[in-house]
Amino acid sequence: MLKYVCLALVLFACDLFSCDITVRVEQYSAQSQKVTGRWQGLDVELAELLLNEAHCEFDFVDLPWARSLKLLENGEIDLMMSVTKTDEREQFAYFVGPQRFETLVFVSPPMSEEITQVTQLFSLNNPVAIQTGSFYGEAFMNTLAQSERNKDKIVWVTNNQTKAILLKSQRISGYLEAKLNIMFEQQQGTAMPNLKIHPLIVNKAAVYFAFSKQSVSPALVSKLKHAFLVLQKSGKIDSILAKYGAK
Repeated sequence: MLKYVCLALVLFACDLFSCDITVRVEQYSAQSQKVTGRWQGLDVELAELLLNEAHCEFDFVDLPWARSLKLLENGEIDLMMSVTKTDEREQFAYFVGPQRFETLVFVSPPMSEEITQVTQLFSLNNPVAIQTGSFYGEAFMNTLAQSERNKDKIVWVTNNQTKAILLKSQRISGYLEAKLNIMFEQQQGTAMPNLKIHPLIVNKAAVYFAFSKQSVSPALVSKLKHAFLVLQKSGKIDSILAKYGAK
């Protein structure tokens, strides 16, 4: 009898900590790109590192950002990468990390005006493009909410490629983007020629592994947090960050 009780406990423990994770990615810049059928990039390597350390199985799915947030909230995907922690998002996601710090900047074609203040973004001749569902810091979001005129100076896009298309067609003055991604594209020769990174830092904040509270158990999150601490102490996370210039 004792033998079967022990076996039942082992099977229960295995089921409790079973880990099969769906990871959201997007074909974009330094963070994630699909090359010859395989996902690679900063976020991909960090996800693989953490999930392997936690002995998880995982799959990558290509999804737009705003839709992914809703799927994460509903438990239809399990993990999003490089997510800024906000009160709203903490209602539906566990935050493990931080992965790194992310700096958001304004980029444009060459212009005589140097953008150093958030308020300047709302007085440019053409609108500024930002991604639907993204958080750009309290200063920007508060200024955006101050008036309908400010809202009219913003174009919301569902994916990162649209921002570049709008800029090339001169329908926007510029767009907000992670500085890491712009510098990576410039190094790779894939950025728009003469793209200017302005001095304004729109926001600088930690970004995290965000796990769905609907599909990932608290016990598994504890295991993932422990795996993160092990990797952090080992220096393996810093090695990946340094590889992409994100350290």
